[in-house]
Amino acid sequence: MRCQITSACKSVLLLAFFFLFISCGIPTFLNLDQHIALSGVPQDDNTITVTINQQSTADLLASYDTGTGPSLKFMYVLSTAADLGGTEYVTEQSGDATHFPLTDVISHFQSLYGMKSGSGSFWTVQSQNSAPGLYSYRNASGTKQYTKHRPDNDDMDDEQFGGILTGTFSNSLASDGPFVFGVAPEMDMLIPISDGNYEITVSLEAIDDSYLIKLSDGTDELLLADYQKNPFVKSDTWSSEDFTAQYVDTEDEYFYHNLAAEYAMDKPLYIHLFGAVYGGEGNFTNIYWSSLAYLGSMAL
Repeated sequence: MRCQITSACKSVLLLAFFFLFISCGIPTFLNLDQHIALSGVPQDDNTITVTINQQSTADLLASYDTGTGPSLKFMYVLSTAADLGGTEYVTEQSGDATHFPLTDVISHFQSLYGMKSGSGSFWTVQSQNSAPGLYSYRNASGTKQYTKHRPDNDDMDDEQFGGILTGTFSNSLASDGPFVFGVAPEMDMLIPISDGNYEITVSLEAIDDSYLIKLSDGTDELLLADYQKNPFVKSDTWSSEDFTAQYVDTEDEYFYHNLAAEYAMDKPLYIHLFGAVYGGEGNFTNIYWSSLAYLGSMAL
């Protein structure tokens, strides 16, 4: 028997759908692409000026409550390459060269976190003491992969070390901590909503025999340690044994093995800084991420 739907039934179904739609709320999408642009200019070997250019911000005020707004998430990669380049690899070791150009970080971020159908993807810390951004590696079959969380060793190429560990930062107002991870909605720092340029100076801060990263907007300062709350290597005071003890023995042997080999060869070491604008929380329903911007490198 064919099912027949009367006009009355259609009206009931449409009415039910309408109330369901209202109860769930009408999606409101935030897109900051035309309002906020992020860029960086290296000033010398250990200083980068990050500029946040904002336009037509009056249109954004209705999207946020007082004291809230978009924010910045910074990420980094350690490498023996001095700049990003089109063909600069994380190291020159055979497991990295030809396989892992630093430009992969930007495209892999877009694939894992970037906007798809109007919304991006959450970033969360991996554990209380570890907050990677993403991993680029070869799987057991030799195929390049990228993931938010660290893959199991059995899932990675066991014949040759190689890959890129993109870390996020832990932060503190004081050099002796405590260091915490910047999470949503404020991430590493809020962006004041105002037309014009907002500048942040990023520099290396020597603390004892190591480095922290210092952010300063001329009024406030914030100190950054690495994705496992450790300070960064300072090449003129760290031996190759010191480097191996932190990065290979403590942090990640697979992803830092090749870097340790090149550090032992006295190759210069650099920290490459990346950043993205996060939409935060407000009167909208999507997760907004800008593209990941390359901001420059500093010599460690």
